[in-house]
Amino acid sequence: MKRKLIATALIVSIICCGCGKKNAESMQEDFDKVTEGEVVLNVDSGSSGQPVNAEIPAHVNLEIRDDASNKKIVVDADVISEGFKNACVYEAFMVPIDASYVEELAKRLFDNGEYKVLLPYKLMTDGELEGIIDANKQNMYTDEGAELESIVKNLAENAMQTKDGSQERTLVEETIMYPYTETVSLLDDFGVIADQAKSDDYEMARIRGMIDGKEYELCITCSSTDQRAHVDLHTVDVSTRETYELEFDSSLDSVYGENECDYEEARKVADQIVENMVGSDYRIAAEYNRMIGYQGTTDNGVYSQQNGYRFIYTPEMMELKVAYSPCSLIIDKRNDSMYSYLPYVAVEVDSLGLISVKYMNHMEYGKCMSDRPSMISFDQMLEIAEAEMEEEIKELDATSLEVSRVTFASLPVVSEDGLAMVPAWIAYMSPYMETMPQSYALLAINALDGNVLYMLMDGNTFMED
Repeated sequence: MKRKLIATALIVSIICCGCGKKNAESMQEDFDKVTEGEVVLNVDSGSSGQPVNAEIPAHVNLEIRDDASNKKIVVDADVISEGFKNACVYEAFMVPIDASYVEELAKRLFDNGEYKVLLPYKLMTDGELEGIIDANKQNMYTDEGAELESIVKNLAENAMQTKDGSQERTLVEETIMYPYTETVSLLDDFGVIADQAKSDDYEMARIRGMIDGKEYELCITCSSTDQRAHVDLHTVDVSTRETYELEFDSSLDSVYGENECDYEEARKVADQIVENMVGSDYRIAAEYNRMIGYQGTTDNGVYSQQNGYRFIYTPEMMELKVAYSPCSLIIDKRNDSMYSYLPYVAVEVDSLGLISVKYMNHMEYGKCMSDRPSMISFDQMLEIAEAEMEEEIKELDATSLEVSRVTFASLPVVSEDGLAMVPAWIAYMSPYMETMPQSYALLAINALDGNVLYMLMDGNTFMED
């Protein structure tokens, strides 16, 4: 499977900011009411709860420097405040993914609701896996020199290398989820390998069916330790092999040649499959050009060409999207035991059609807690971020960082009373290298109370593999 070229310097220590001071008690009271399920109406403010005369700039420039270490943080950022007037707070919950969920999903996905239950790869014998591998060996380049891959062949090969042979079994009639126990070196919530290997119990499903006349496979893995379900729909046919991705930009055509996949057609495919899988609340949050390996060099003398797109979808309510970042683990600075994950769906489409759809768990909205929440001002948010960056700059892993975008969006925040989607300001960093997507969040600040939300990589590579 593919590996993205991601700079390790992304995991930096400046994703820490201080709490807001202005009217802190009333802000905390509002937030507590929100998480307790009360509707908060701010009658003394504009429709968003923000003071009527508050202004949000279109751009922010500032520099934070530590002369002793010669490190600096440059904020040269466009401010994207779309959805600000629609700021809201909603109850949220994760949909349980079990045998009933899998059956209903399969009926919605596959043509005429028809599908076949197969044995998960790690429960198959070596001979059965070798049969899959042999059946999917073929020319791995197109006539034009584009590299191809077979996802099912890759999955079978991985199972051959990692499975526990003592747990091999046969299909059981009317059984869709199968148990599997594995001893693994687990990563903690901060992506650090735990001291000791642990036993993890899984429930796994593997199903095949046709979508618009083309064969696909649905694989689902539910981990009792991870507390998340991995949902993976992928083509059984070959697809182009991605080596990295770049943020969507038509100007890339001048370097890499025209994308072999039509954008409008790809969007239609992606929009439809996302609605079928997770519903109509999900909207496009980010999009990337897929860069694929090429046999030799193109006419422009480069080793990659464009074929297809990677679309990212997040939930949206009242035209306010949930933020996206591959740094999907969200930690509350006040209490690091209160953590949540960004809900997003990743869809890949190339010139051959739909490649895959992946998501971890399935988030849905509950009741509206506030349609006019009280929020701190933009200036207060910026003061919070600047003060903390001045304090934390000495711990930077890099000599310099640049913040290029500050976006207003929703984030999932967990409390003792449950999960809520709250408005927040998210700062995104500029890429370190050409092949690194830009949409990595550096820090986030809860717009209700000024509290900092750490956005970290959690070590789970499922969405990026």
